[in-house]
Amino acid sequence: MVVGVLWFGHVWLPQALAHLSLLMMYLLIAVAELILKYTETSHLLKF
Repeated sequence: MVVGVLWFGHVWLPQALAHLSLLMMYLLIAVAELILKYTETSHLLKF
C-alpha cells in the first residue's frame, strides 16, 4: 500500500507539475496577448 502510494506520487507528480507549468505558460501567453490587443485598441482609440 505505502509502496504503491510512493510509486504513484513518484510517477504522476512530475507529470502533473509539468502539465501545470505548461498550462501556466499558455495562460501567461494568452493574458499577454489580450493585454497587447487591449493596449493596441486603446492607442487606436486615443489617436
